[in-house]
Amino acid sequence: MKNLVPVVLLFFAACGPTYTTITVKDFLNKRIEDFSLVIAPYNNTPSITYPSSFLFGAFNNEQYTKEEIENHFIEALVENLKQRSTFAQVCCTTYTQAPKLSPAEYDMGNMFKLQIAIPDSGTIMSFAACTADYVLLLEDVTLGTYQEYSGAPGMMMGGRGLNTPPMYMNSQPRYTEKYLQYKAEFVFWDNMEGKVITYGRVRTIVRADYLNRINAEHWEQVDKEFVEELLTGSPFIR
Repeated sequence: MKNLVPVVLLFFAACGPTYTTITVKDFLNKRIEDFSLVIAPYNNTPSITYPSSFLFGAFNNEQYTKEEIENHFIEALVENLKQRSTFAQVCCTTYTQAPKLSPAEYDMGNMFKLQIAIPDSGTIMSFAACTADYVLLLEDVTLGTYQEYSGAPGMMMGGRGLNTPPMYMNSQPRYTEKYLQYKAEFVFWDNMEGKVITYGRVRTIVRADYLNRINAEHWEQVDKEFVEELLTGSPFIR
């Protein structure tokens, strides 16, 4: 796998890991149509988070469970791939026999590396349902919410005595910005020739409304944008 020559096609600047979609040189500027795609079982368990401080509603404005969030993610991923990709068939199913996966490392730019478990070169994976011309491998999937704090408390001046609270000079109000996010590392695998086509790390975020609520529109937006990030620069985008 070390002979792959990556070309960076998409870059999302952020403090922290580089979010990039990379297609290997042999598949650059090519279009692959009318094949089947299987979304393979996760390489590891997704991280699903939503703090209790969120007014975190489902499509029917009821609370989502973690299982419901994971199910929604897969269902929306399948449907949006059908709409935005060139695949003739997309499904999610289990392996008939789980392949051996070994860690591979790729340069993602900005001194960051992508480490993801993939099959050995030449491996053809088999699945319980659906033909698998190509396979989407997902790893380190994060679903749910996170929050960021804005503003600064200013300079603290110490109080006098045990019962005297400290005072703040030039303080600014602090507030919390809350978001719905999807993150994942991924590989599109050519399951006919047993090799990597596209790989990367993607993240999509949608800000909650002014009451910190996540509603149907937020879910729909993050679902669609996540698939756009996966497909951008790949041979599979419609």
